[in-house]
Amino acid sequence: MTVNPAIPRWSQGEKSKNIGPTLLRLLRCFGKYRWYIYIGSVLTLVNSILTVIAPNYLSRMTNLVADGISEGTEIDLGLTTYLALCLVAIYAVAFLCEAAGTRLAWVAEEINGDALRKMLSEKISRISVGTLDSMRSGDIMSRFANDTDNIRSKGADCFTNMASAVSMFVGCIIMMFLTDWRLAVITLIPNLLGFMGIRMMIRWSQKYYRTQAKDLGRMNNLVSEVFDGLNVVSVYNGVDAARKSYVEINDSLYVSAFRSRFVGGLMPQLTGFVNNIGYVLVCIAGALFILEGTATYGTIVAFIIFAKLLNQPLARIANALANVQMVAVSCERVFEFLDTPEMEDESGKADAPKDVKGRV
Repeated sequence: MTVNPAIPRWSQGEKSKNIGPTLLRLLRCFGKYRWYIYIGSVLTLVNSILTVIAPNYLSRMTNLVADGISEGTEIDLGLTTYLALCLVAIYAVAFLCEAAGTRLAWVAEEINGDALRKMLSEKISRISVGTLDSMRSGDIMSRFANDTDNIRSKGADCFTNMASAVSMFVGCIIMMFLTDWRLAVITLIPNLLGFMGIRMMIRWSQKYYRTQAKDLGRMNNLVSEVFDGLNVVSVYNGVDAARKSYVEINDSLYVSAFRSRFVGGLMPQLTGFVNNIGYVLVCIAGALFILEGTATYGTIVAFIIFAKLLNQPLARIANALANVQMVAVSCERVFEFLDTPEMEDESGKADAPKDVKGRV
Protein backbone atom coordinates (compact mmCIF):
# COMPACT_ATOMS: atom_id res chain seq x y z
CA MET A 1 0.00 0.00 0.00
CA THR A 2 1.35 3.43 -1.00
CA VAL A 3 1.27 5.99 1.79
CA ASN A 4 1.22 9.72 1.04
CA PRO A 5 3.10 11.47 3.86
CA ALA A 6 1.13 14.67 3.28
CA ILE A 7 -2.12 12.91 4.17
CA PRO A 8 -2.78 11.33 7.58
CA ARG A 9 -2.55 7.53 7.78
CA TRP A 10 -6.09 7.12 9.00
CA SER A 11 -7.53 8.86 5.92
CA GLN A 12 -5.73 6.30 3.75
CA GLY A 13 -7.07 3.24 5.57
CA GLU A 14 -3.90 2.26 7.51
CA LYS A 15 -4.65 1.20 11.09
CA SER A 16 -2.52 0.76 14.20
CA LYS A 17 -3.12 -2.40 16.22
CA ASN A 18 -0.81 -1.74 19.19
CA ILE A 19 -3.20 -1.63 22.13
CA GLY A 20 -0.47 -1.49 24.80
CA PRO A 21 1.41 1.58 23.51
CA THR A 22 -1.91 3.28 22.75
CA LEU A 23 -3.12 2.90 26.35
CA LEU A 24 0.25 4.06 27.68
CA ARG A 25 -0.04 7.19 25.58
CA LEU A 26 -3.57 7.71 26.92
CA LEU A 27 -2.20 7.44 30.46
CA ARG A 28 0.36 10.13 29.65
CA CYS A 29 -2.44 12.34 28.35
CA PHE A 30 -3.96 12.42 31.84
CA GLY A 31 -1.01 14.59 32.90
CA LYS A 32 -0.84 15.34 36.60
CA TYR A 33 -4.23 13.69 37.06
CA ARG A 34 -2.49 10.35 36.51
CA TRP A 35 -2.05 10.41 40.28
CA TYR A 36 -5.82 10.24 40.64
CA ILE A 37 -5.71 6.96 38.75
CA TYR A 38 -2.73 5.70 40.75
CA ILE A 39 -4.36 6.55 44.09
CA GLY A 40 -7.68 5.13 42.90
CA SER A 41 -5.94 1.90 41.91
CA VAL A 42 -4.29 1.68 45.34
CA LEU A 43 -7.64 2.21 47.07
CA THR A 44 -9.29 -0.48 44.97
CA LEU A 45 -6.35 -2.75 45.81
CA VAL A 46 -6.99 -2.18 49.53
CA ASN A 47 -10.68 -2.90 48.94
CA SER A 48 -9.79 -6.19 47.24
CA ILE A 49 -7.47 -7.26 50.07
CA LEU A 50 -10.09 -6.55 52.72
CA THR A 51 -12.76 -8.34 50.72
CA VAL A 52 -10.75 -11.57 50.41
CA ILE A 53 -9.79 -11.52 54.10
CA ALA A 54 -13.38 -11.23 55.34
CA PRO A 55 -14.47 -14.87 54.59
CA ASN A 56 -11.93 -16.18 57.13
CA TYR A 57 -13.70 -14.27 59.92
CA LEU A 58 -17.03 -15.67 58.78
CA SER A 59 -15.49 -19.16 58.69
CA ARG A 60 -14.35 -18.83 62.32
CA MET A 61 -17.81 -17.62 63.37
CA THR A 62 -19.46 -20.56 61.60
CA ASN A 63 -17.10 -23.05 63.25
CA LEU A 64 -17.81 -21.58 66.69
CA VAL A 65 -21.56 -21.96 66.21
CA ALA A 66 -21.30 -25.41 64.58
CA ASP A 67 -18.98 -26.77 67.30
CA GLY A 68 -21.26 -25.45 70.01
CA ILE A 69 -24.32 -27.10 68.45
CA SER A 70 -22.65 -30.43 67.62
CA GLU A 71 -20.90 -30.80 70.99
CA GLY A 72 -23.78 -29.41 73.04
CA THR A 73 -21.54 -26.82 74.69
CA GLU A 74 -22.08 -23.13 75.25
CA ILE A 75 -21.27 -20.88 72.29
CA ASP A 76 -18.65 -18.22 72.99
CA LEU A 77 -20.80 -15.18 72.33
CA GLY A 78 -18.02 -12.76 73.24
CA LEU A 79 -15.68 -14.08 70.54
CA THR A 80 -18.56 -14.38 68.08
CA THR A 81 -19.53 -10.74 68.67
CA TYR A 82 -15.91 -9.64 68.27
CA LEU A 83 -15.63 -11.47 64.91
CA ALA A 84 -18.93 -9.96 63.76
CA LEU A 85 -17.75 -6.44 64.60
CA CYS A 86 -14.49 -7.09 62.75
CA LEU A 87 -16.49 -8.16 59.71
CA VAL A 88 -18.59 -4.99 59.85
CA ALA A 89 -15.45 -2.84 60.12
CA ILE A 90 -13.72 -4.67 57.24
CA TYR A 91 -16.68 -4.28 54.89
CA ALA A 92 -17.17 -0.63 55.89
CA VAL A 93 -13.53 0.28 55.17
CA ALA A 94 -13.69 -1.70 51.90
CA PHE A 95 -16.80 0.23 50.86
CA LEU A 96 -15.17 3.59 51.59
CA CYS A 97 -12.03 2.65 49.64
CA GLU A 98 -14.06 1.52 46.65
CA ALA A 99 -16.22 4.67 46.70
CA ALA A 100 -13.17 6.95 46.93
CA GLY A 101 -11.34 5.09 44.15
CA THR A 102 -14.37 5.28 41.86
CA ARG A 103 -14.74 9.00 42.58
CA LEU A 104 -11.12 9.71 41.69
CA ALA A 105 -11.43 7.74 38.45
CA TRP A 106 -14.53 9.75 37.45
CA VAL A 107 -12.73 13.05 38.10
CA ALA A 108 -9.74 11.96 35.99
CA GLU A 109 -12.04 10.81 33.16
CA GLU A 110 -13.96 14.08 32.98
CA ILE A 111 -10.82 16.24 33.08
CA ASN A 112 -9.10 14.08 30.46
CA GLY A 113 -12.14 14.24 28.17
CA ASP A 114 -12.14 18.04 28.37
CA ALA A 115 -8.36 18.13 27.70
CA LEU A 116 -8.69 15.86 24.65
CA ARG A 117 -11.42 18.04 23.15
CA LYS A 118 -9.23 21.14 23.64
CA MET A 119 -6.25 19.37 22.04
CA LEU A 120 -8.36 18.40 19.02
CA SER A 121 -9.78 21.91 18.72
CA GLU A 122 -6.29 23.45 18.79
CA LYS A 123 -4.93 20.81 16.41
CA ILE A 124 -7.49 21.40 13.68
CA SER A 125 -6.53 25.08 13.55
CA ARG A 126 -2.90 24.14 12.84
CA ILE A 127 -3.64 21.77 9.93
CA SER A 128 -3.36 23.13 6.41
CA VAL A 129 -6.48 23.60 4.30
CA GLY A 130 -5.19 21.15 1.70
CA THR A 131 -4.82 18.40 4.29
CA LEU A 132 -8.27 19.13 5.75
CA ASP A 133 -9.82 18.96 2.28
CA SER A 134 -8.42 15.45 1.88
CA MET A 135 -10.29 14.32 5.01
CA ARG A 136 -13.97 13.55 5.35
CA SER A 137 -15.82 15.96 7.62
CA GLY A 138 -18.13 13.29 9.03
CA ASP A 139 -15.19 11.12 10.06
CA ILE A 140 -13.59 14.12 11.78
CA MET A 141 -16.86 14.80 13.62
CA SER A 142 -16.96 11.16 14.72
CA ARG A 143 -13.48 11.48 16.22
CA PHE A 144 -14.39 14.73 17.96
CA ALA A 145 -17.69 13.40 19.35
CA ASN A 146 -17.97 9.61 19.53
CA ASP A 147 -14.35 8.68 20.11
CA THR A 148 -13.62 11.36 22.70
CA ASP A 149 -16.81 10.42 24.53
CA ASN A 150 -15.74 6.76 24.64
CA ILE A 151 -12.38 7.78 26.09
CA ARG A 152 -14.03 10.14 28.59
CA SER A 153 -16.55 7.60 29.85
CA LYS A 154 -14.34 4.49 29.94
CA GLY A 155 -10.70 5.64 29.91
CA ALA A 156 -9.78 5.64 33.62
CA ASP A 157 -12.06 2.68 34.39
CA CYS A 158 -9.88 0.50 32.17
CA PHE A 159 -6.98 0.98 34.60
CA THR A 160 -8.75 1.01 37.97
CA ASN A 161 -11.16 -1.85 37.22
CA MET A 162 -8.38 -4.01 35.82
CA ALA A 163 -6.17 -3.38 38.88
CA SER A 164 -9.04 -4.15 41.25
CA ALA A 165 -10.12 -7.29 39.38
CA VAL A 166 -6.63 -8.76 39.03
CA SER A 167 -5.75 -8.09 42.69
CA MET A 168 -9.00 -9.65 43.91
CA PHE A 169 -8.52 -12.68 41.66
CA VAL A 170 -4.95 -13.24 42.88
CA GLY A 171 -5.98 -12.62 46.50
CA CYS A 172 -8.83 -15.14 46.27
CA ILE A 173 -6.48 -17.78 44.88
CA ILE A 174 -3.94 -17.22 47.68
CA MET A 175 -6.56 -17.31 50.45
CA MET A 176 -8.23 -20.42 49.00
CA PHE A 177 -4.98 -22.37 48.91
CA LEU A 178 -4.17 -21.27 52.46
CA THR A 179 -7.60 -22.47 53.61
CA ASP A 180 -7.90 -25.81 51.74
CA TRP A 181 -5.88 -26.65 48.64
CA ARG A 182 -8.26 -29.42 47.51
CA LEU A 183 -11.31 -27.19 47.38
CA ALA A 184 -9.15 -24.46 45.84
CA VAL A 185 -8.24 -26.69 42.90
CA ILE A 186 -11.86 -27.78 42.46
CA THR A 187 -13.04 -24.16 42.47
CA LEU A 188 -10.37 -22.89 40.10
CA ILE A 189 -10.75 -25.47 37.31
CA PRO A 190 -14.07 -24.13 35.90
CA ASN A 191 -12.99 -20.52 36.42
CA LEU A 192 -9.75 -20.99 34.49
CA LEU A 193 -11.64 -22.69 31.66
CA GLY A 194 -14.06 -19.76 31.61
CA PHE A 195 -11.19 -17.26 31.53
CA MET A 196 -9.67 -19.06 28.53
CA GLY A 197 -13.04 -18.80 26.80
CA ILE A 198 -13.16 -15.06 27.54
CA ARG A 199 -9.73 -14.56 26.00
CA MET A 200 -10.87 -16.28 22.83
CA MET A 201 -13.94 -14.03 22.70
CA ILE A 202 -11.81 -10.91 23.15
CA ARG A 203 -9.59 -11.83 20.21
CA TRP A 204 -12.64 -12.66 18.12
CA SER A 205 -14.50 -9.44 18.94
CA GLN A 206 -11.63 -6.99 18.40
CA LYS A 207 -12.16 -6.79 14.64
CA TYR A 208 -15.86 -6.05 15.12
CA TYR A 209 -15.13 -3.09 17.42
CA ARG A 210 -12.76 -1.68 14.81
CA THR A 211 -15.32 -2.13 12.04
CA GLN A 212 -18.02 -0.49 14.17
CA ALA A 213 -15.87 2.60 14.81
CA LYS A 214 -15.02 2.85 11.10
CA ASP A 215 -18.68 2.50 10.05
CA LEU A 216 -19.72 5.22 12.53
CA GLY A 217 -17.25 7.58 10.90
CA ARG A 218 -18.50 6.69 7.41
CA MET A 219 -22.12 7.20 8.49
CA ASN A 220 -21.41 10.60 10.05
CA ASN A 221 -19.50 11.61 6.94
CA LEU A 222 -22.30 10.61 4.56
CA VAL A 223 -25.06 12.29 6.58
CA SER A 224 -23.02 15.49 6.99
CA GLU A 225 -22.11 15.78 3.32
CA VAL A 226 -25.59 14.97 2.02
CA PHE A 227 -27.36 17.42 4.31
CA ASP A 228 -24.82 20.19 3.75
CA GLY A 229 -24.97 19.76 -0.03
CA LEU A 230 -28.57 18.63 -0.39
CA ASN A 231 -29.30 21.03 -3.23
CA VAL A 232 -26.26 19.87 -5.19
CA VAL A 233 -27.17 16.22 -4.62
CA SER A 234 -30.71 16.82 -5.84
CA VAL A 235 -29.67 18.84 -8.91
CA TYR A 236 -27.19 16.19 -10.08
CA ASN A 237 -29.61 13.28 -9.41
CA GLY A 238 -27.48 11.88 -6.60
CA VAL A 239 -30.36 11.02 -4.26
CA ASP A 240 -30.52 7.37 -5.30
CA ALA A 241 -26.75 6.96 -5.03
CA ALA A 242 -26.75 8.60 -1.58
CA ARG A 243 -29.61 6.36 -0.45
CA LYS A 244 -27.77 3.29 -1.73
CA SER A 245 -24.61 4.32 0.12
CA TYR A 246 -26.62 4.92 3.29
CA VAL A 247 -28.21 1.47 3.13
CA GLU A 248 -24.84 -0.16 2.54
CA ILE A 249 -23.15 1.64 5.47
CA ASN A 250 -26.17 1.11 7.72
CA ASP A 251 -26.22 -2.63 7.04
CA SER A 252 -22.49 -2.90 7.72
CA LEU A 253 -22.87 -0.85 10.94
CA TYR A 254 -25.78 -3.05 12.07
CA VAL A 255 -23.78 -6.24 11.57
CA SER A 256 -20.60 -4.94 13.27
CA ALA A 257 -22.50 -3.38 16.21
CA PHE A 258 -24.65 -6.49 16.66
CA ARG A 259 -21.65 -8.83 16.64
CA SER A 260 -19.54 -6.69 18.97
CA ARG A 261 -22.36 -6.27 21.49
CA PHE A 262 -23.36 -9.90 21.18
CA VAL A 263 -19.86 -11.13 21.97
CA GLY A 264 -19.49 -8.51 24.72
CA GLY A 265 -22.81 -9.61 26.23
CA LEU A 266 -21.74 -13.25 26.21
CA MET A 267 -18.79 -12.59 28.51
CA PRO A 268 -20.79 -11.83 31.71
CA GLN A 269 -23.11 -14.75 30.92
CA LEU A 270 -20.13 -17.08 30.58
CA THR A 271 -18.67 -15.94 33.89
CA GLY A 272 -22.06 -16.44 35.59
CA PHE A 273 -22.32 -19.96 34.18
CA VAL A 274 -18.81 -20.78 35.37
CA ASN A 275 -19.62 -19.35 38.81
CA ASN A 276 -22.68 -21.58 39.13
CA ILE A 277 -20.60 -24.63 38.25
CA GLY A 278 -18.13 -23.58 40.95
CA TYR A 279 -20.95 -23.40 43.53
CA VAL A 280 -22.10 -26.92 42.68
CA LEU A 281 -18.61 -28.41 42.81
CA VAL A 282 -17.81 -26.72 46.14
CA CYS A 283 -21.05 -27.96 47.73
CA ILE A 284 -20.62 -31.54 46.52
CA ALA A 285 -16.92 -31.84 47.34
CA GLY A 286 -17.35 -29.96 50.62
CA ALA A 287 -20.12 -32.32 51.76
CA LEU A 288 -17.88 -35.32 51.02
CA PHE A 289 -14.96 -33.77 52.93
CA ILE A 290 -17.20 -33.04 55.94
CA LEU A 291 -18.38 -36.66 55.97
CA GLU A 292 -14.74 -37.76 55.90
CA GLY A 293 -13.96 -35.36 58.74
CA THR A 294 -11.25 -33.53 56.75
CA ALA A 295 -13.12 -30.21 56.47
CA THR A 296 -15.31 -28.02 58.66
CA TYR A 297 -18.56 -26.18 58.04
CA GLY A 298 -16.72 -22.89 58.21
CA THR A 299 -14.37 -23.97 55.43
CA ILE A 300 -17.32 -24.75 53.16
CA VAL A 301 -18.97 -21.41 53.97
CA ALA A 302 -15.70 -19.59 53.21
CA PHE A 303 -15.32 -21.38 49.88
CA ILE A 304 -18.88 -20.60 48.87
CA ILE A 305 -18.02 -16.91 49.38
CA PHE A 306 -14.71 -17.37 47.55
CA ALA A 307 -16.56 -18.93 44.61
CA LYS A 308 -18.83 -15.88 44.56
CA LEU A 309 -15.88 -13.49 44.85
CA LEU A 310 -14.12 -15.20 41.93
CA ASN A 311 -17.10 -14.34 39.74
CA GLN A 312 -16.68 -10.63 40.46
CA PRO A 313 -13.08 -10.25 39.20
CA LEU A 314 -13.75 -12.50 36.20
CA ALA A 315 -16.82 -10.47 35.27
CA ARG A 316 -14.96 -7.20 35.82
CA ILE A 317 -12.00 -8.43 33.80
CA ALA A 318 -14.39 -9.41 31.00
CA ASN A 319 -16.08 -5.99 31.06
CA ALA A 320 -12.75 -4.18 31.37
CA LEU A 321 -11.30 -6.08 28.41
CA ALA A 322 -14.38 -5.25 26.33
CA ASN A 323 -14.01 -1.57 27.31
CA VAL A 324 -10.28 -1.71 26.54
CA GLN A 325 -11.12 -2.71 22.97
CA MET A 326 -13.43 0.27 22.51
CA VAL A 327 -11.10 2.73 24.25
CA ALA A 328 -8.06 1.51 22.31
CA VAL A 329 -9.84 1.91 18.97
CA SER A 330 -11.06 5.39 19.92
CA CYS A 331 -7.59 6.37 21.15
CA GLU A 332 -6.02 5.20 17.90
CA ARG A 333 -8.40 7.35 15.87
CA VAL A 334 -7.94 10.42 18.08
CA PHE A 335 -4.15 10.08 18.27
CA GLU A 336 -3.87 9.58 14.52
CA PHE A 337 -5.67 12.87 14.04
CA LEU A 338 -3.39 14.55 16.59
CA ASP A 339 -0.36 13.18 14.68
CA THR A 340 -1.47 14.82 11.42
CA PRO A 341 1.30 16.99 9.88
CA GLU A 342 0.82 20.66 10.74
CA MET A 343 1.51 23.83 8.80
CA GLU A 344 5.00 25.23 8.94
CA ASP A 345 5.73 27.76 11.64
CA GLU A 346 5.97 31.14 9.93
CA SER A 347 6.30 33.27 13.05
CA GLY A 348 10.01 33.87 12.37
CA LYS A 349 9.52 35.28 8.89
CA ALA A 350 10.00 39.01 8.33
CA ASP A 351 7.01 41.22 7.75
CA ALA A 352 6.18 42.22 4.20
CA PRO A 353 7.45 45.68 3.21
CA LYS A 354 4.89 48.41 3.69
CA ASP A 355 5.75 50.39 0.56
CA VAL A 356 5.54 48.11 -2.45
CA LYS A 357 5.34 49.42 -6.03
CA GLY A 358 5.16 47.23 -9.06
CA ARG A 359 5.53 48.18 -12.69
CA VAL A 360 4.70 46.05 -15.69
